[in-house]
Amino acid sequence: EIGLKEHLSPTRANGLVSMIKQLKLYAIAYQTQLN
Repeated sequence: EIGLKEHLSPTRANGLVSMIKQLKLYAIAYQTQLN
């Protein structure tokens, strides 16, 4: 299990970080549109 996690973690971590960044950008754009 540990080896599997180490194998998957780089791509999953990058995907998660990029997804969070996009969500933050969408939230900022949405807030600026409301204001």
